[in-house]
Amino acid sequence: MTRYIIEEAVEKMNIDGLESILDEAISLGYNYVKTCRICRGWKLCVYIAVEPVNGEHRVSLMGLTIKIPYKEELRDEVKMLLKFSTTIIGCEGTALFYIPRQYSLGVYYSLCSGERQAWIESRLVEPEEIIHFTEEGE
Repeated sequence: MTRYIIEEAVEKMNIDGLESILDEAISLGYNYVKTCRICRGWKLCVYIAVEPVNGEHRVSLMGLTIKIPYKEELRDEVKMLLKFSTTIIGCEGTALFYIPRQYSLGVYYSLCSGERQAWIESRLVEPEEIIHFTEEGE
């Protein structure tokens, strides 16, 4: 059985099925996973790194993405995303906001507190997908 050292920020997000996707990542040689849910009608994805450390695996938060439609009105939550995002990418009528790790937990709580939505998707992630969360992207 794999032992995980899970960073507090990741634990506080109460991600359903986290150990299952981490086990899959380790068995297939991946270092990153992403898991998503809906908060305030927007798709929010958490990017997580898993790395071996002294026979255990450290699990740490890389950052968040939030996908919203272009037509969204400029309410306080959108202003917050503009303030804390390092990268914004537009594609097919939506904007994808990249939130770096240092702001991720606060943004997560602001958008998802009080919501009972389940985590809807988890998958393995290639290193290219997390480029906006690396030191160069911060």
